[in-house]
Amino acid sequence: MKALVPQLDGTTLSPAERRRMLGSGVRRYGFIDLVSDTAAEWPQFWPEYVDDVGREHLKELIREIEVLRNLRAQLETVLRAVMDLLLVRGGEAFRMATKYYATVRDAARQQEPGAAALFDLLRLFWKRRRSSHSEPTEQEAIHDFKAVLHGMKDGTVAASNESDTVTEGHKTVVDNVRPKRSRAAAKVEEQEDIG
Repeated sequence: MKALVPQLDGTTLSPAERRRMLGSGVRRYGFIDLVSDTAAEWPQFWPEYVDDVGREHLKELIREIEVLRNLRAQLETVLRAVMDLLLVRGGEAFRMATKYYATVRDAARQQEPGAAALFDLLRLFWKRRRSSHSEPTEQEAIHDFKAVLHGMKDGTVAASNESDTVTEGHKTVVDNVRPKRSRAAAKVEEQEDIG
């Protein structure tokens, strides 16, 4: 990294610059390497303006490309291992958090003091966020329909279609549902009103 830092200074490329760069993929690198070998055997074919320093510069560039390719492969291995570790540790932490959440939910259902407010705080992360003016996706509408049908939510879910042969119809989905208030949350609100 110490050797790279001076070279990296000022080499941040924009997306457009990246697209314009030729780079040295496998095929191009093979061509560069072959030119370097053949130019060493037949130097008379170098253009007149390329001196000995220029010829040596090609060999230096090839060595640098090899070092950078090896470094990239090592960094990709490390990055893949870090990403895997992040997934493992994140999954482990999420499982522990959901176990705690389930305990709080059960405590709120049993009307233990303070559990309902804590449950309301934690369940914010489980609510789907959808702006009220945007039309729901088909999957969201089906989910809400089943929730209303089974008494898990209050509200209305409906679909209408006005067909014509020109535009293949205009479809509208009305999805106006709200979660049912838990008895524990309602009881806490009643206790707060009384006190």
